[in-house]
Amino acid sequence: MSMTALKQRFGEVTGGVYLVMGDATPLVEQAVEEVRTALAPTLGPRGLNSVTLRATEGDASQALVAARTLPMLGSHRLVVVLEAGQASPDFWSAALDYAQDPSPSSVLVLVATKLPKAQKGKPNLGVRLKNALQKQNAVFQFQTKDADPRAFASAVAKEQGKSLGRHAATTLVELVGLDLGVLAQEVRKVCLYVDHAAEVTAEDVEACVAALADAEVWDLTTGLALRDANLALAALHRLSNHGEDPRRLMSMVVWQYRSLLTADAMILRGMHDSDVQKAVRMRWNVFRAVRPRLGTGALQGAALLDRMSAASLAMNRYKAGAERVLERVVLDLLEPIRTPGP
Repeated sequence: MSMTALKQRFGEVTGGVYLVMGDATPLVEQAVEEVRTALAPTLGPRGLNSVTLRATEGDASQALVAARTLPMLGSHRLVVVLEAGQASPDFWSAALDYAQDPSPSSVLVLVATKLPKAQKGKPNLGVRLKNALQKQNAVFQFQTKDADPRAFASAVAKEQGKSLGRHAATTLVELVGLDLGVLAQEVRKVCLYVDHAAEVTAEDVEACVAALADAEVWDLTTGLALRDANLALAALHRLSNHGEDPRRLMSMVVWQYRSLLTADAMILRGMHDSDVQKAVRMRWNVFRAVRPRLGTGALQGAALLDRMSAASLAMNRYKAGAERVLERVVLDLLEPIRTPGP
């Protein structure tokens, strides 16, 4: 269901149980806020008839006790259970029973990234409750795979009173990736950056996005990882012309290479690409570039980190020649690593 459908559903307030779920966290959070806004006029004095619990903190069953409590100085009571997917099977069993005869003056909203896993040999309570609520048009799902990240970014910009065109939105997604939470954060930054301008351009995005601050260093790191001399040396040239401190550059390359090795290990364990990219917070275009080498053993992390550590030590000993040390280690790293013979 779309956000529009959710707004329509709560246009006329009725009691009952509602499930708001999905991995598109910003949209899920927005949906919960839409429910709060729609119910606000019916809740009476602020905070009196509104309860928010987190299933991972304390006893989630208290939410059902609150839902069965009559509202005071208002016509409705709102009860929100965050992270409901991590609640106990007993809670979901009780919620399923409650949904069959809910209080007409209470709105119980279960918020979850995904449904709880079924216990072996026992009924899947989460699926049962979802199926029952779907018949009442009371399930609202927001999945990242169903969202258009460019349209989402433009919508966030619109909320800030700015226009973000398709080209600018595409540039943003290329730099930041598909994580809607990160996209929303970067859009707000760019909107502040352009100040009074009505439109955010691709140039504004490139100048402002936080991920771009280390983009040149990522180009250097990516070039080293891919043994791409043109990419690595061009990035090193640009960074040197900008007057970057070689010691800082070396530390960033080491940190970024550790991210590559972390991604490499996660892929070897069979994790999905999108989960890996989010976990290491790597630029999406960087991840796509290095992905063919990840999980193959081609990175040879131990040998590379050993070379970088030696270079970092040399820089600290001979600071006047730090730039030369960096240039030398880049050239060394572009050469294939030779393993000792038998």
